[in-house]
Amino acid sequence: MSVITLAICMVAFALSAVAIGYSYGAANAQPAPIPVAPVNQVTRTPEPEVEPEPEEILIDGYIAIPGFERLTADKGVINSSGIGNPAKNDCYIIVSIIMPDGQEVYHSGILAPGQMLDTITLGFHLDPGIYDEVIARYSCYAIDTMQPLNGADINFTLEVLP
Repeated sequence: MSVITLAICMVAFALSAVAIGYSYGAANAQPAPIPVAPVNQVTRTPEPEVEPEPEEILIDGYIAIPGFERLTADKGVINSSGIGNPAKNDCYIIVSIIMPDGQEVYHSGILAPGQMLDTITLGFHLDPGIYDEVIARYSCYAIDTMQPLNGADINFTLEVLP
């Protein structure tokens, strides 16, 4: 009987040692570190889309481009009210007017947000008439780096008065 009692005592001692060690380890355990994504892998929540004004087209939901169907030129000058860079944009814009045959007849300087063109003086003489499929090309650039951004071509009709 003493051998059985000794064996039971040894098992009881071993189990109590394991229990004490487990509780000691659990009390001093450090929580596992929370993994953090590197900065270049963090995704941003996109900004909510803003409903555009009727006369503007949005490129990729962020750049507003003025749109129009028809402009008139008188003595080589186009009344260009509405052509420019809307104030809500966060980029520079350069506007070019390109005739259907590919000839560029106007090229603006850099337009800051909110800067609009009142008139456009054409760089070439155009015969009186109606020109369909003329292009207003909007080239957009980042303000801080002047890196090219998306742009847009707006087709319109140009009426050149006699």
